[in-house]
Amino acid sequence: MKSRAYTTLVRPKLEYASSTWNPHTKRNINQIEMVQHRAARFVLHDYSRFSHVSPMIKQLGWDTLEQRRLLSRLNLFYKIQQGLVGISLPPEVCPLDRASRLPNVSPHRHIQPNCDIYKFSFYPRSIVLWNQLPIRNLPLPNFKSTIMPTIKSMV
Repeated sequence: MKSRAYTTLVRPKLEYASSTWNPHTKRNINQIEMVQHRAARFVLHDYSRFSHVSPMIKQLGWDTLEQRRLLSRLNLFYKIQQGLVGISLPPEVCPLDRASRLPNVSPHRHIQPNCDIYKFSFYPRSIVLWNQLPIRNLPLPNFKSTIMPTIKSMV
């Protein structure tokens, strides 16, 4: 019951629009993850300072919030690229036009931003992740199940 309460009431608030606002500093990432750590302790009623939270989260079958944000970001990028949403790719996002050793079949050219505000925004960060994925042209359900093991190894 406690686990269901967390996943239906708290986690959606943490993940609202997370595909675009995903934090990049370790401090902010850790602050968000601490909410899930506290929830895992609450659900399992284990507040001992000698117990670790990572095994608790695995026991509950939860993915880390960072993994879920990465999946959400890549999912949105995939939908934009495939034309499944009403957002078009900006002109600076273009496919790589030369041969590459990247595992991805459709890699994109990296964007070289001039300022940190754009450097840590949606498109530049998504392209870096996208190019690391070993994917082919897959329908959406297969896309999610294919990239999840890769995302778990990235984080």
